[in-house]
Amino acid sequence: MLMEETPAPIANIGPKGRRNRMMLGITLIAIGIGLSIFFVVLQVQPVLRLVTFVPFWSGFLGVFQSRSQTDVALASKGQRNMDDGPQDIAIDEDKAKLRAQALRVYIEAATAGAALTGLVMLV
Repeated sequence: MLMEETPAPIANIGPKGRRNRMMLGITLIAIGIGLSIFFVVLQVQPVLRLVTFVPFWSGFLGVFQSRSQTDVALASKGQRNMDDGPQDIAIDEDKAKLRAQALRVYIEAATAGAALTGLVMLV
């Protein structure tokens, strides 16, 4: 059986933007972990631990944007910023592909954030 190749993503952020998102994402995930440890040590009610979703989701959003080379906000506007300022994307097919990539980033970030938040609630 032949395997289909996954098409390469269309980048709408440059190296500097990817690096910034990765660093911010890792920082926010670390904050979420620290907050989770704090809540567990203090035996905070599990339902109140839901607040950890915010730093986890935001952190994973940054990491996944960096990994997929997709700025979700720019994708929604049909733009790219390759480290020289926002520019409109002229090709409709590229805009559609970027929107699909952005949706995938949102879903991955929400899934990862919810998984870690669920784990924190169970501990």
